Amino acid sequence: MITVQPRQRWNAPVVDAPFIAHLGLRSGPPIPSPAPTVITQKQSTASTIRMVRSWVVELKRDANLKLSDIARKHGLSRARVTQLMPLALLDEKLVTEKLRMDRKASVRDMLKLAVR
Repeated sequence: MITVQPRQRWNAPVVDAPFIAHLGLRSGPPIPSPAPTVITQKQSTASTIRMVRSWVVELKRDANLKLSDIARKHGLSRARVTQLMPLALLDEKLVTEKLRMDRKASVRDMLKLAVR
């Protein structure tokens, strides 16, 4: 019969459960966090622009909301949210025309248009 020992990382000592309970830490399996909305390559440019525009609506609605709150909600970094915010400034007609002309227009291409 083979017994498997728990693997220790970085030569850390094994801490017993009463010590963890004393610190107020939870023992057992971790609490699952909600699945973040991650912008992937498969997500279309148009849906990314819609998402950024919804962020602007949320920011206007709630004066206490920060970009870091939006980033945490969607599973993005605050820097990435800041990078994407100029997409909200693009004119709807310009976006529609660009996406109609070039179906593979990326978020980067749209950001270049927004910065001009």
